[in-house]
Amino acid sequence: MKKILLSLIAAVSITSCAFGPYLTYNVGLSNVEAPADAKTQYGDTKIIKLDVEGKANYKYEDAYIDIMWIVT
Repeated sequence: MKKILLSLIAAVSITSCAFGPYLTYNVGLSNVEAPADAKTQYGDTKIIKLDVEGKANYKYEDAYIDIMWIVT
């Protein structure tokens, strides 16, 4: 009986973590701070919004770096 009770408590504890508040966030990339001579050094910069599987992802690129943010 004690084993069944402990199993039941463990099952309830594990499954109760799956239910809770559902939150959504609106994340965006609007600008990138760089030194004053960055344009001379790294060329033009681009911020690109990509739509992947209905989620907004962002990509920043210049002659030095090409990076993509993926929100999961």
